[in-house]
Amino acid sequence: MKKVKLLSLLCLSALSNLVLSQKTTIDLNIFSITHLQEDFNYWRHRIESKHPLVYLYTPKNQVDRCFDSLYQEIKYPMTELAFIKLLTPVAALIQDGHTYVIPSKPALDSLRNYEYLLPLEVKCIDGRLYVTQDLSTSAVPLTGLEITAINTTSTKDILSLLLSNLGRDGDNYQFAYAAINESFRFHFHTFFGFDTTYVIHYRTQDNRDSTCTIPGRNLDSIKKEKLTRYPIEVQTPESGLTLNIIDSVHTAVLGIKTFSPNITNKKFRADISKYFETIRNTNTLNLILDLRGNSGGNPNHVKFILQHVFDEPFEQARACRVVKNRHKEELLTRTRKQWYPWYGIGKFKPRKNNFAGNVYALIDEGTYSAGVIFSSVLRKYKRAVFVGNETGGNPIIMAGYLIKTSWQLPNTKIQFGSGTLCTIYDDLNLNQGRGLVPDHTIKIQPEDILSLHDRCLDYTLQNIRSGRRPL
Repeated sequence: MKKVKLLSLLCLSALSNLVLSQKTTIDLNIFSITHLQEDFNYWRHRIESKHPLVYLYTPKNQVDRCFDSLYQEIKYPMTELAFIKLLTPVAALIQDGHTYVIPSKPALDSLRNYEYLLPLEVKCIDGRLYVTQDLSTSAVPLTGLEITAINTTSTKDILSLLLSNLGRDGDNYQFAYAAINESFRFHFHTFFGFDTTYVIHYRTQDNRDSTCTIPGRNLDSIKKEKLTRYPIEVQTPESGLTLNIIDSVHTAVLGIKTFSPNITNKKFRADISKYFETIRNTNTLNLILDLRGNSGGNPNHVKFILQHVFDEPFEQARACRVVKNRHKEELLTRTRKQWYPWYGIGKFKPRKNNFAGNVYALIDEGTYSAGVIFSSVLRKYKRAVFVGNETGGNPIIMAGYLIKTSWQLPNTKIQFGSGTLCTIYDDLNLNQGRGLVPDHTIKIQPEDILSLHDRCLDYTLQNIRSGRRPL
């Protein structure tokens, strides 16, 4: 990263602190300079001593300068939200999506209980923000329309600030876009503060610029409005798994929305085995694995499902590494190998009820962590045709956690994550700091918002119906 980029990060951080200091209306504790400095040093030491990939994309001297410069900005007492925005440029500079900082649990409760939250769900498409769900009381129906500004801040500036402060893997901004799409309201209020009403600048369907003012709403009202206006949303099962058999094209669509199911590991595995038994018994020739929005979970679950997709032994991970010498910069001298069995090191045999037909994998910016581990193995063995958009995670090397995924700073109680290990999935010489790029890129269009058109799945099914052989 060039010096000008580092300076830009610092300037954007200062701007966001200024914006929040002018607009904050929620009740938050203010912490002394001493307490903030202690927390900063604790956090810095944790990253420098435990994070294996802290210098993978950015040289150590630049990371050090960033830490030093931000520490010098602790000149006055701050709320924890202001302090968080002092920390986030480091996460962006390191370029590791597993490194994050979020408010303490009491502060998160304060945010959730605020009476005037922005009542819009939005999605970023080609650098523009579109309303996917209008949950406001405005007479203007905003769903499907492009937002050009909120209050006095343009969409361009909103996205620029968020992208400069949200974590990502390498030079790939996909994971940051996924965070914006998943939790825009949270990130908007964290970096731009709160109002009782919000002036929405939007572009009409006939391409005219207009504005409307919408009152903020509390979270309970927003959730009730969502159930009233958008009742067709299907709730994902606790397993995160769905199976749809399309008999007309001998195709099964297996949705895997998480590798951290809200059920026991034993039940999750039983469901997987049951689904693949169903796939075998229905004369399925094509299997579509929907990994869109799968942000990760247990790598051991990845291995178990892969055993149902391969008909020959396969390797999931080449090596896990942890920090050996915190003062070193180069990855292989900074770290040493460490064997963790559940991370999938070694060769694994397929299950007896494995699927031997054609495999397609649907991916997008929300495919991350264990979702990318799963995808990387399929790609390495050329076992699937990938359709969709570049993943948020890196298929060659990624940071991760052993068991614990979150810690607290001692004084502010800000929650943070920082990789404690890294896993290598393929030849490091192939690492370009990007995600897994699909064989067929399918971009979502703004009109898909209103039609609920699943362009990616439809394209894949059309390919199957046409009888075209997988690439």
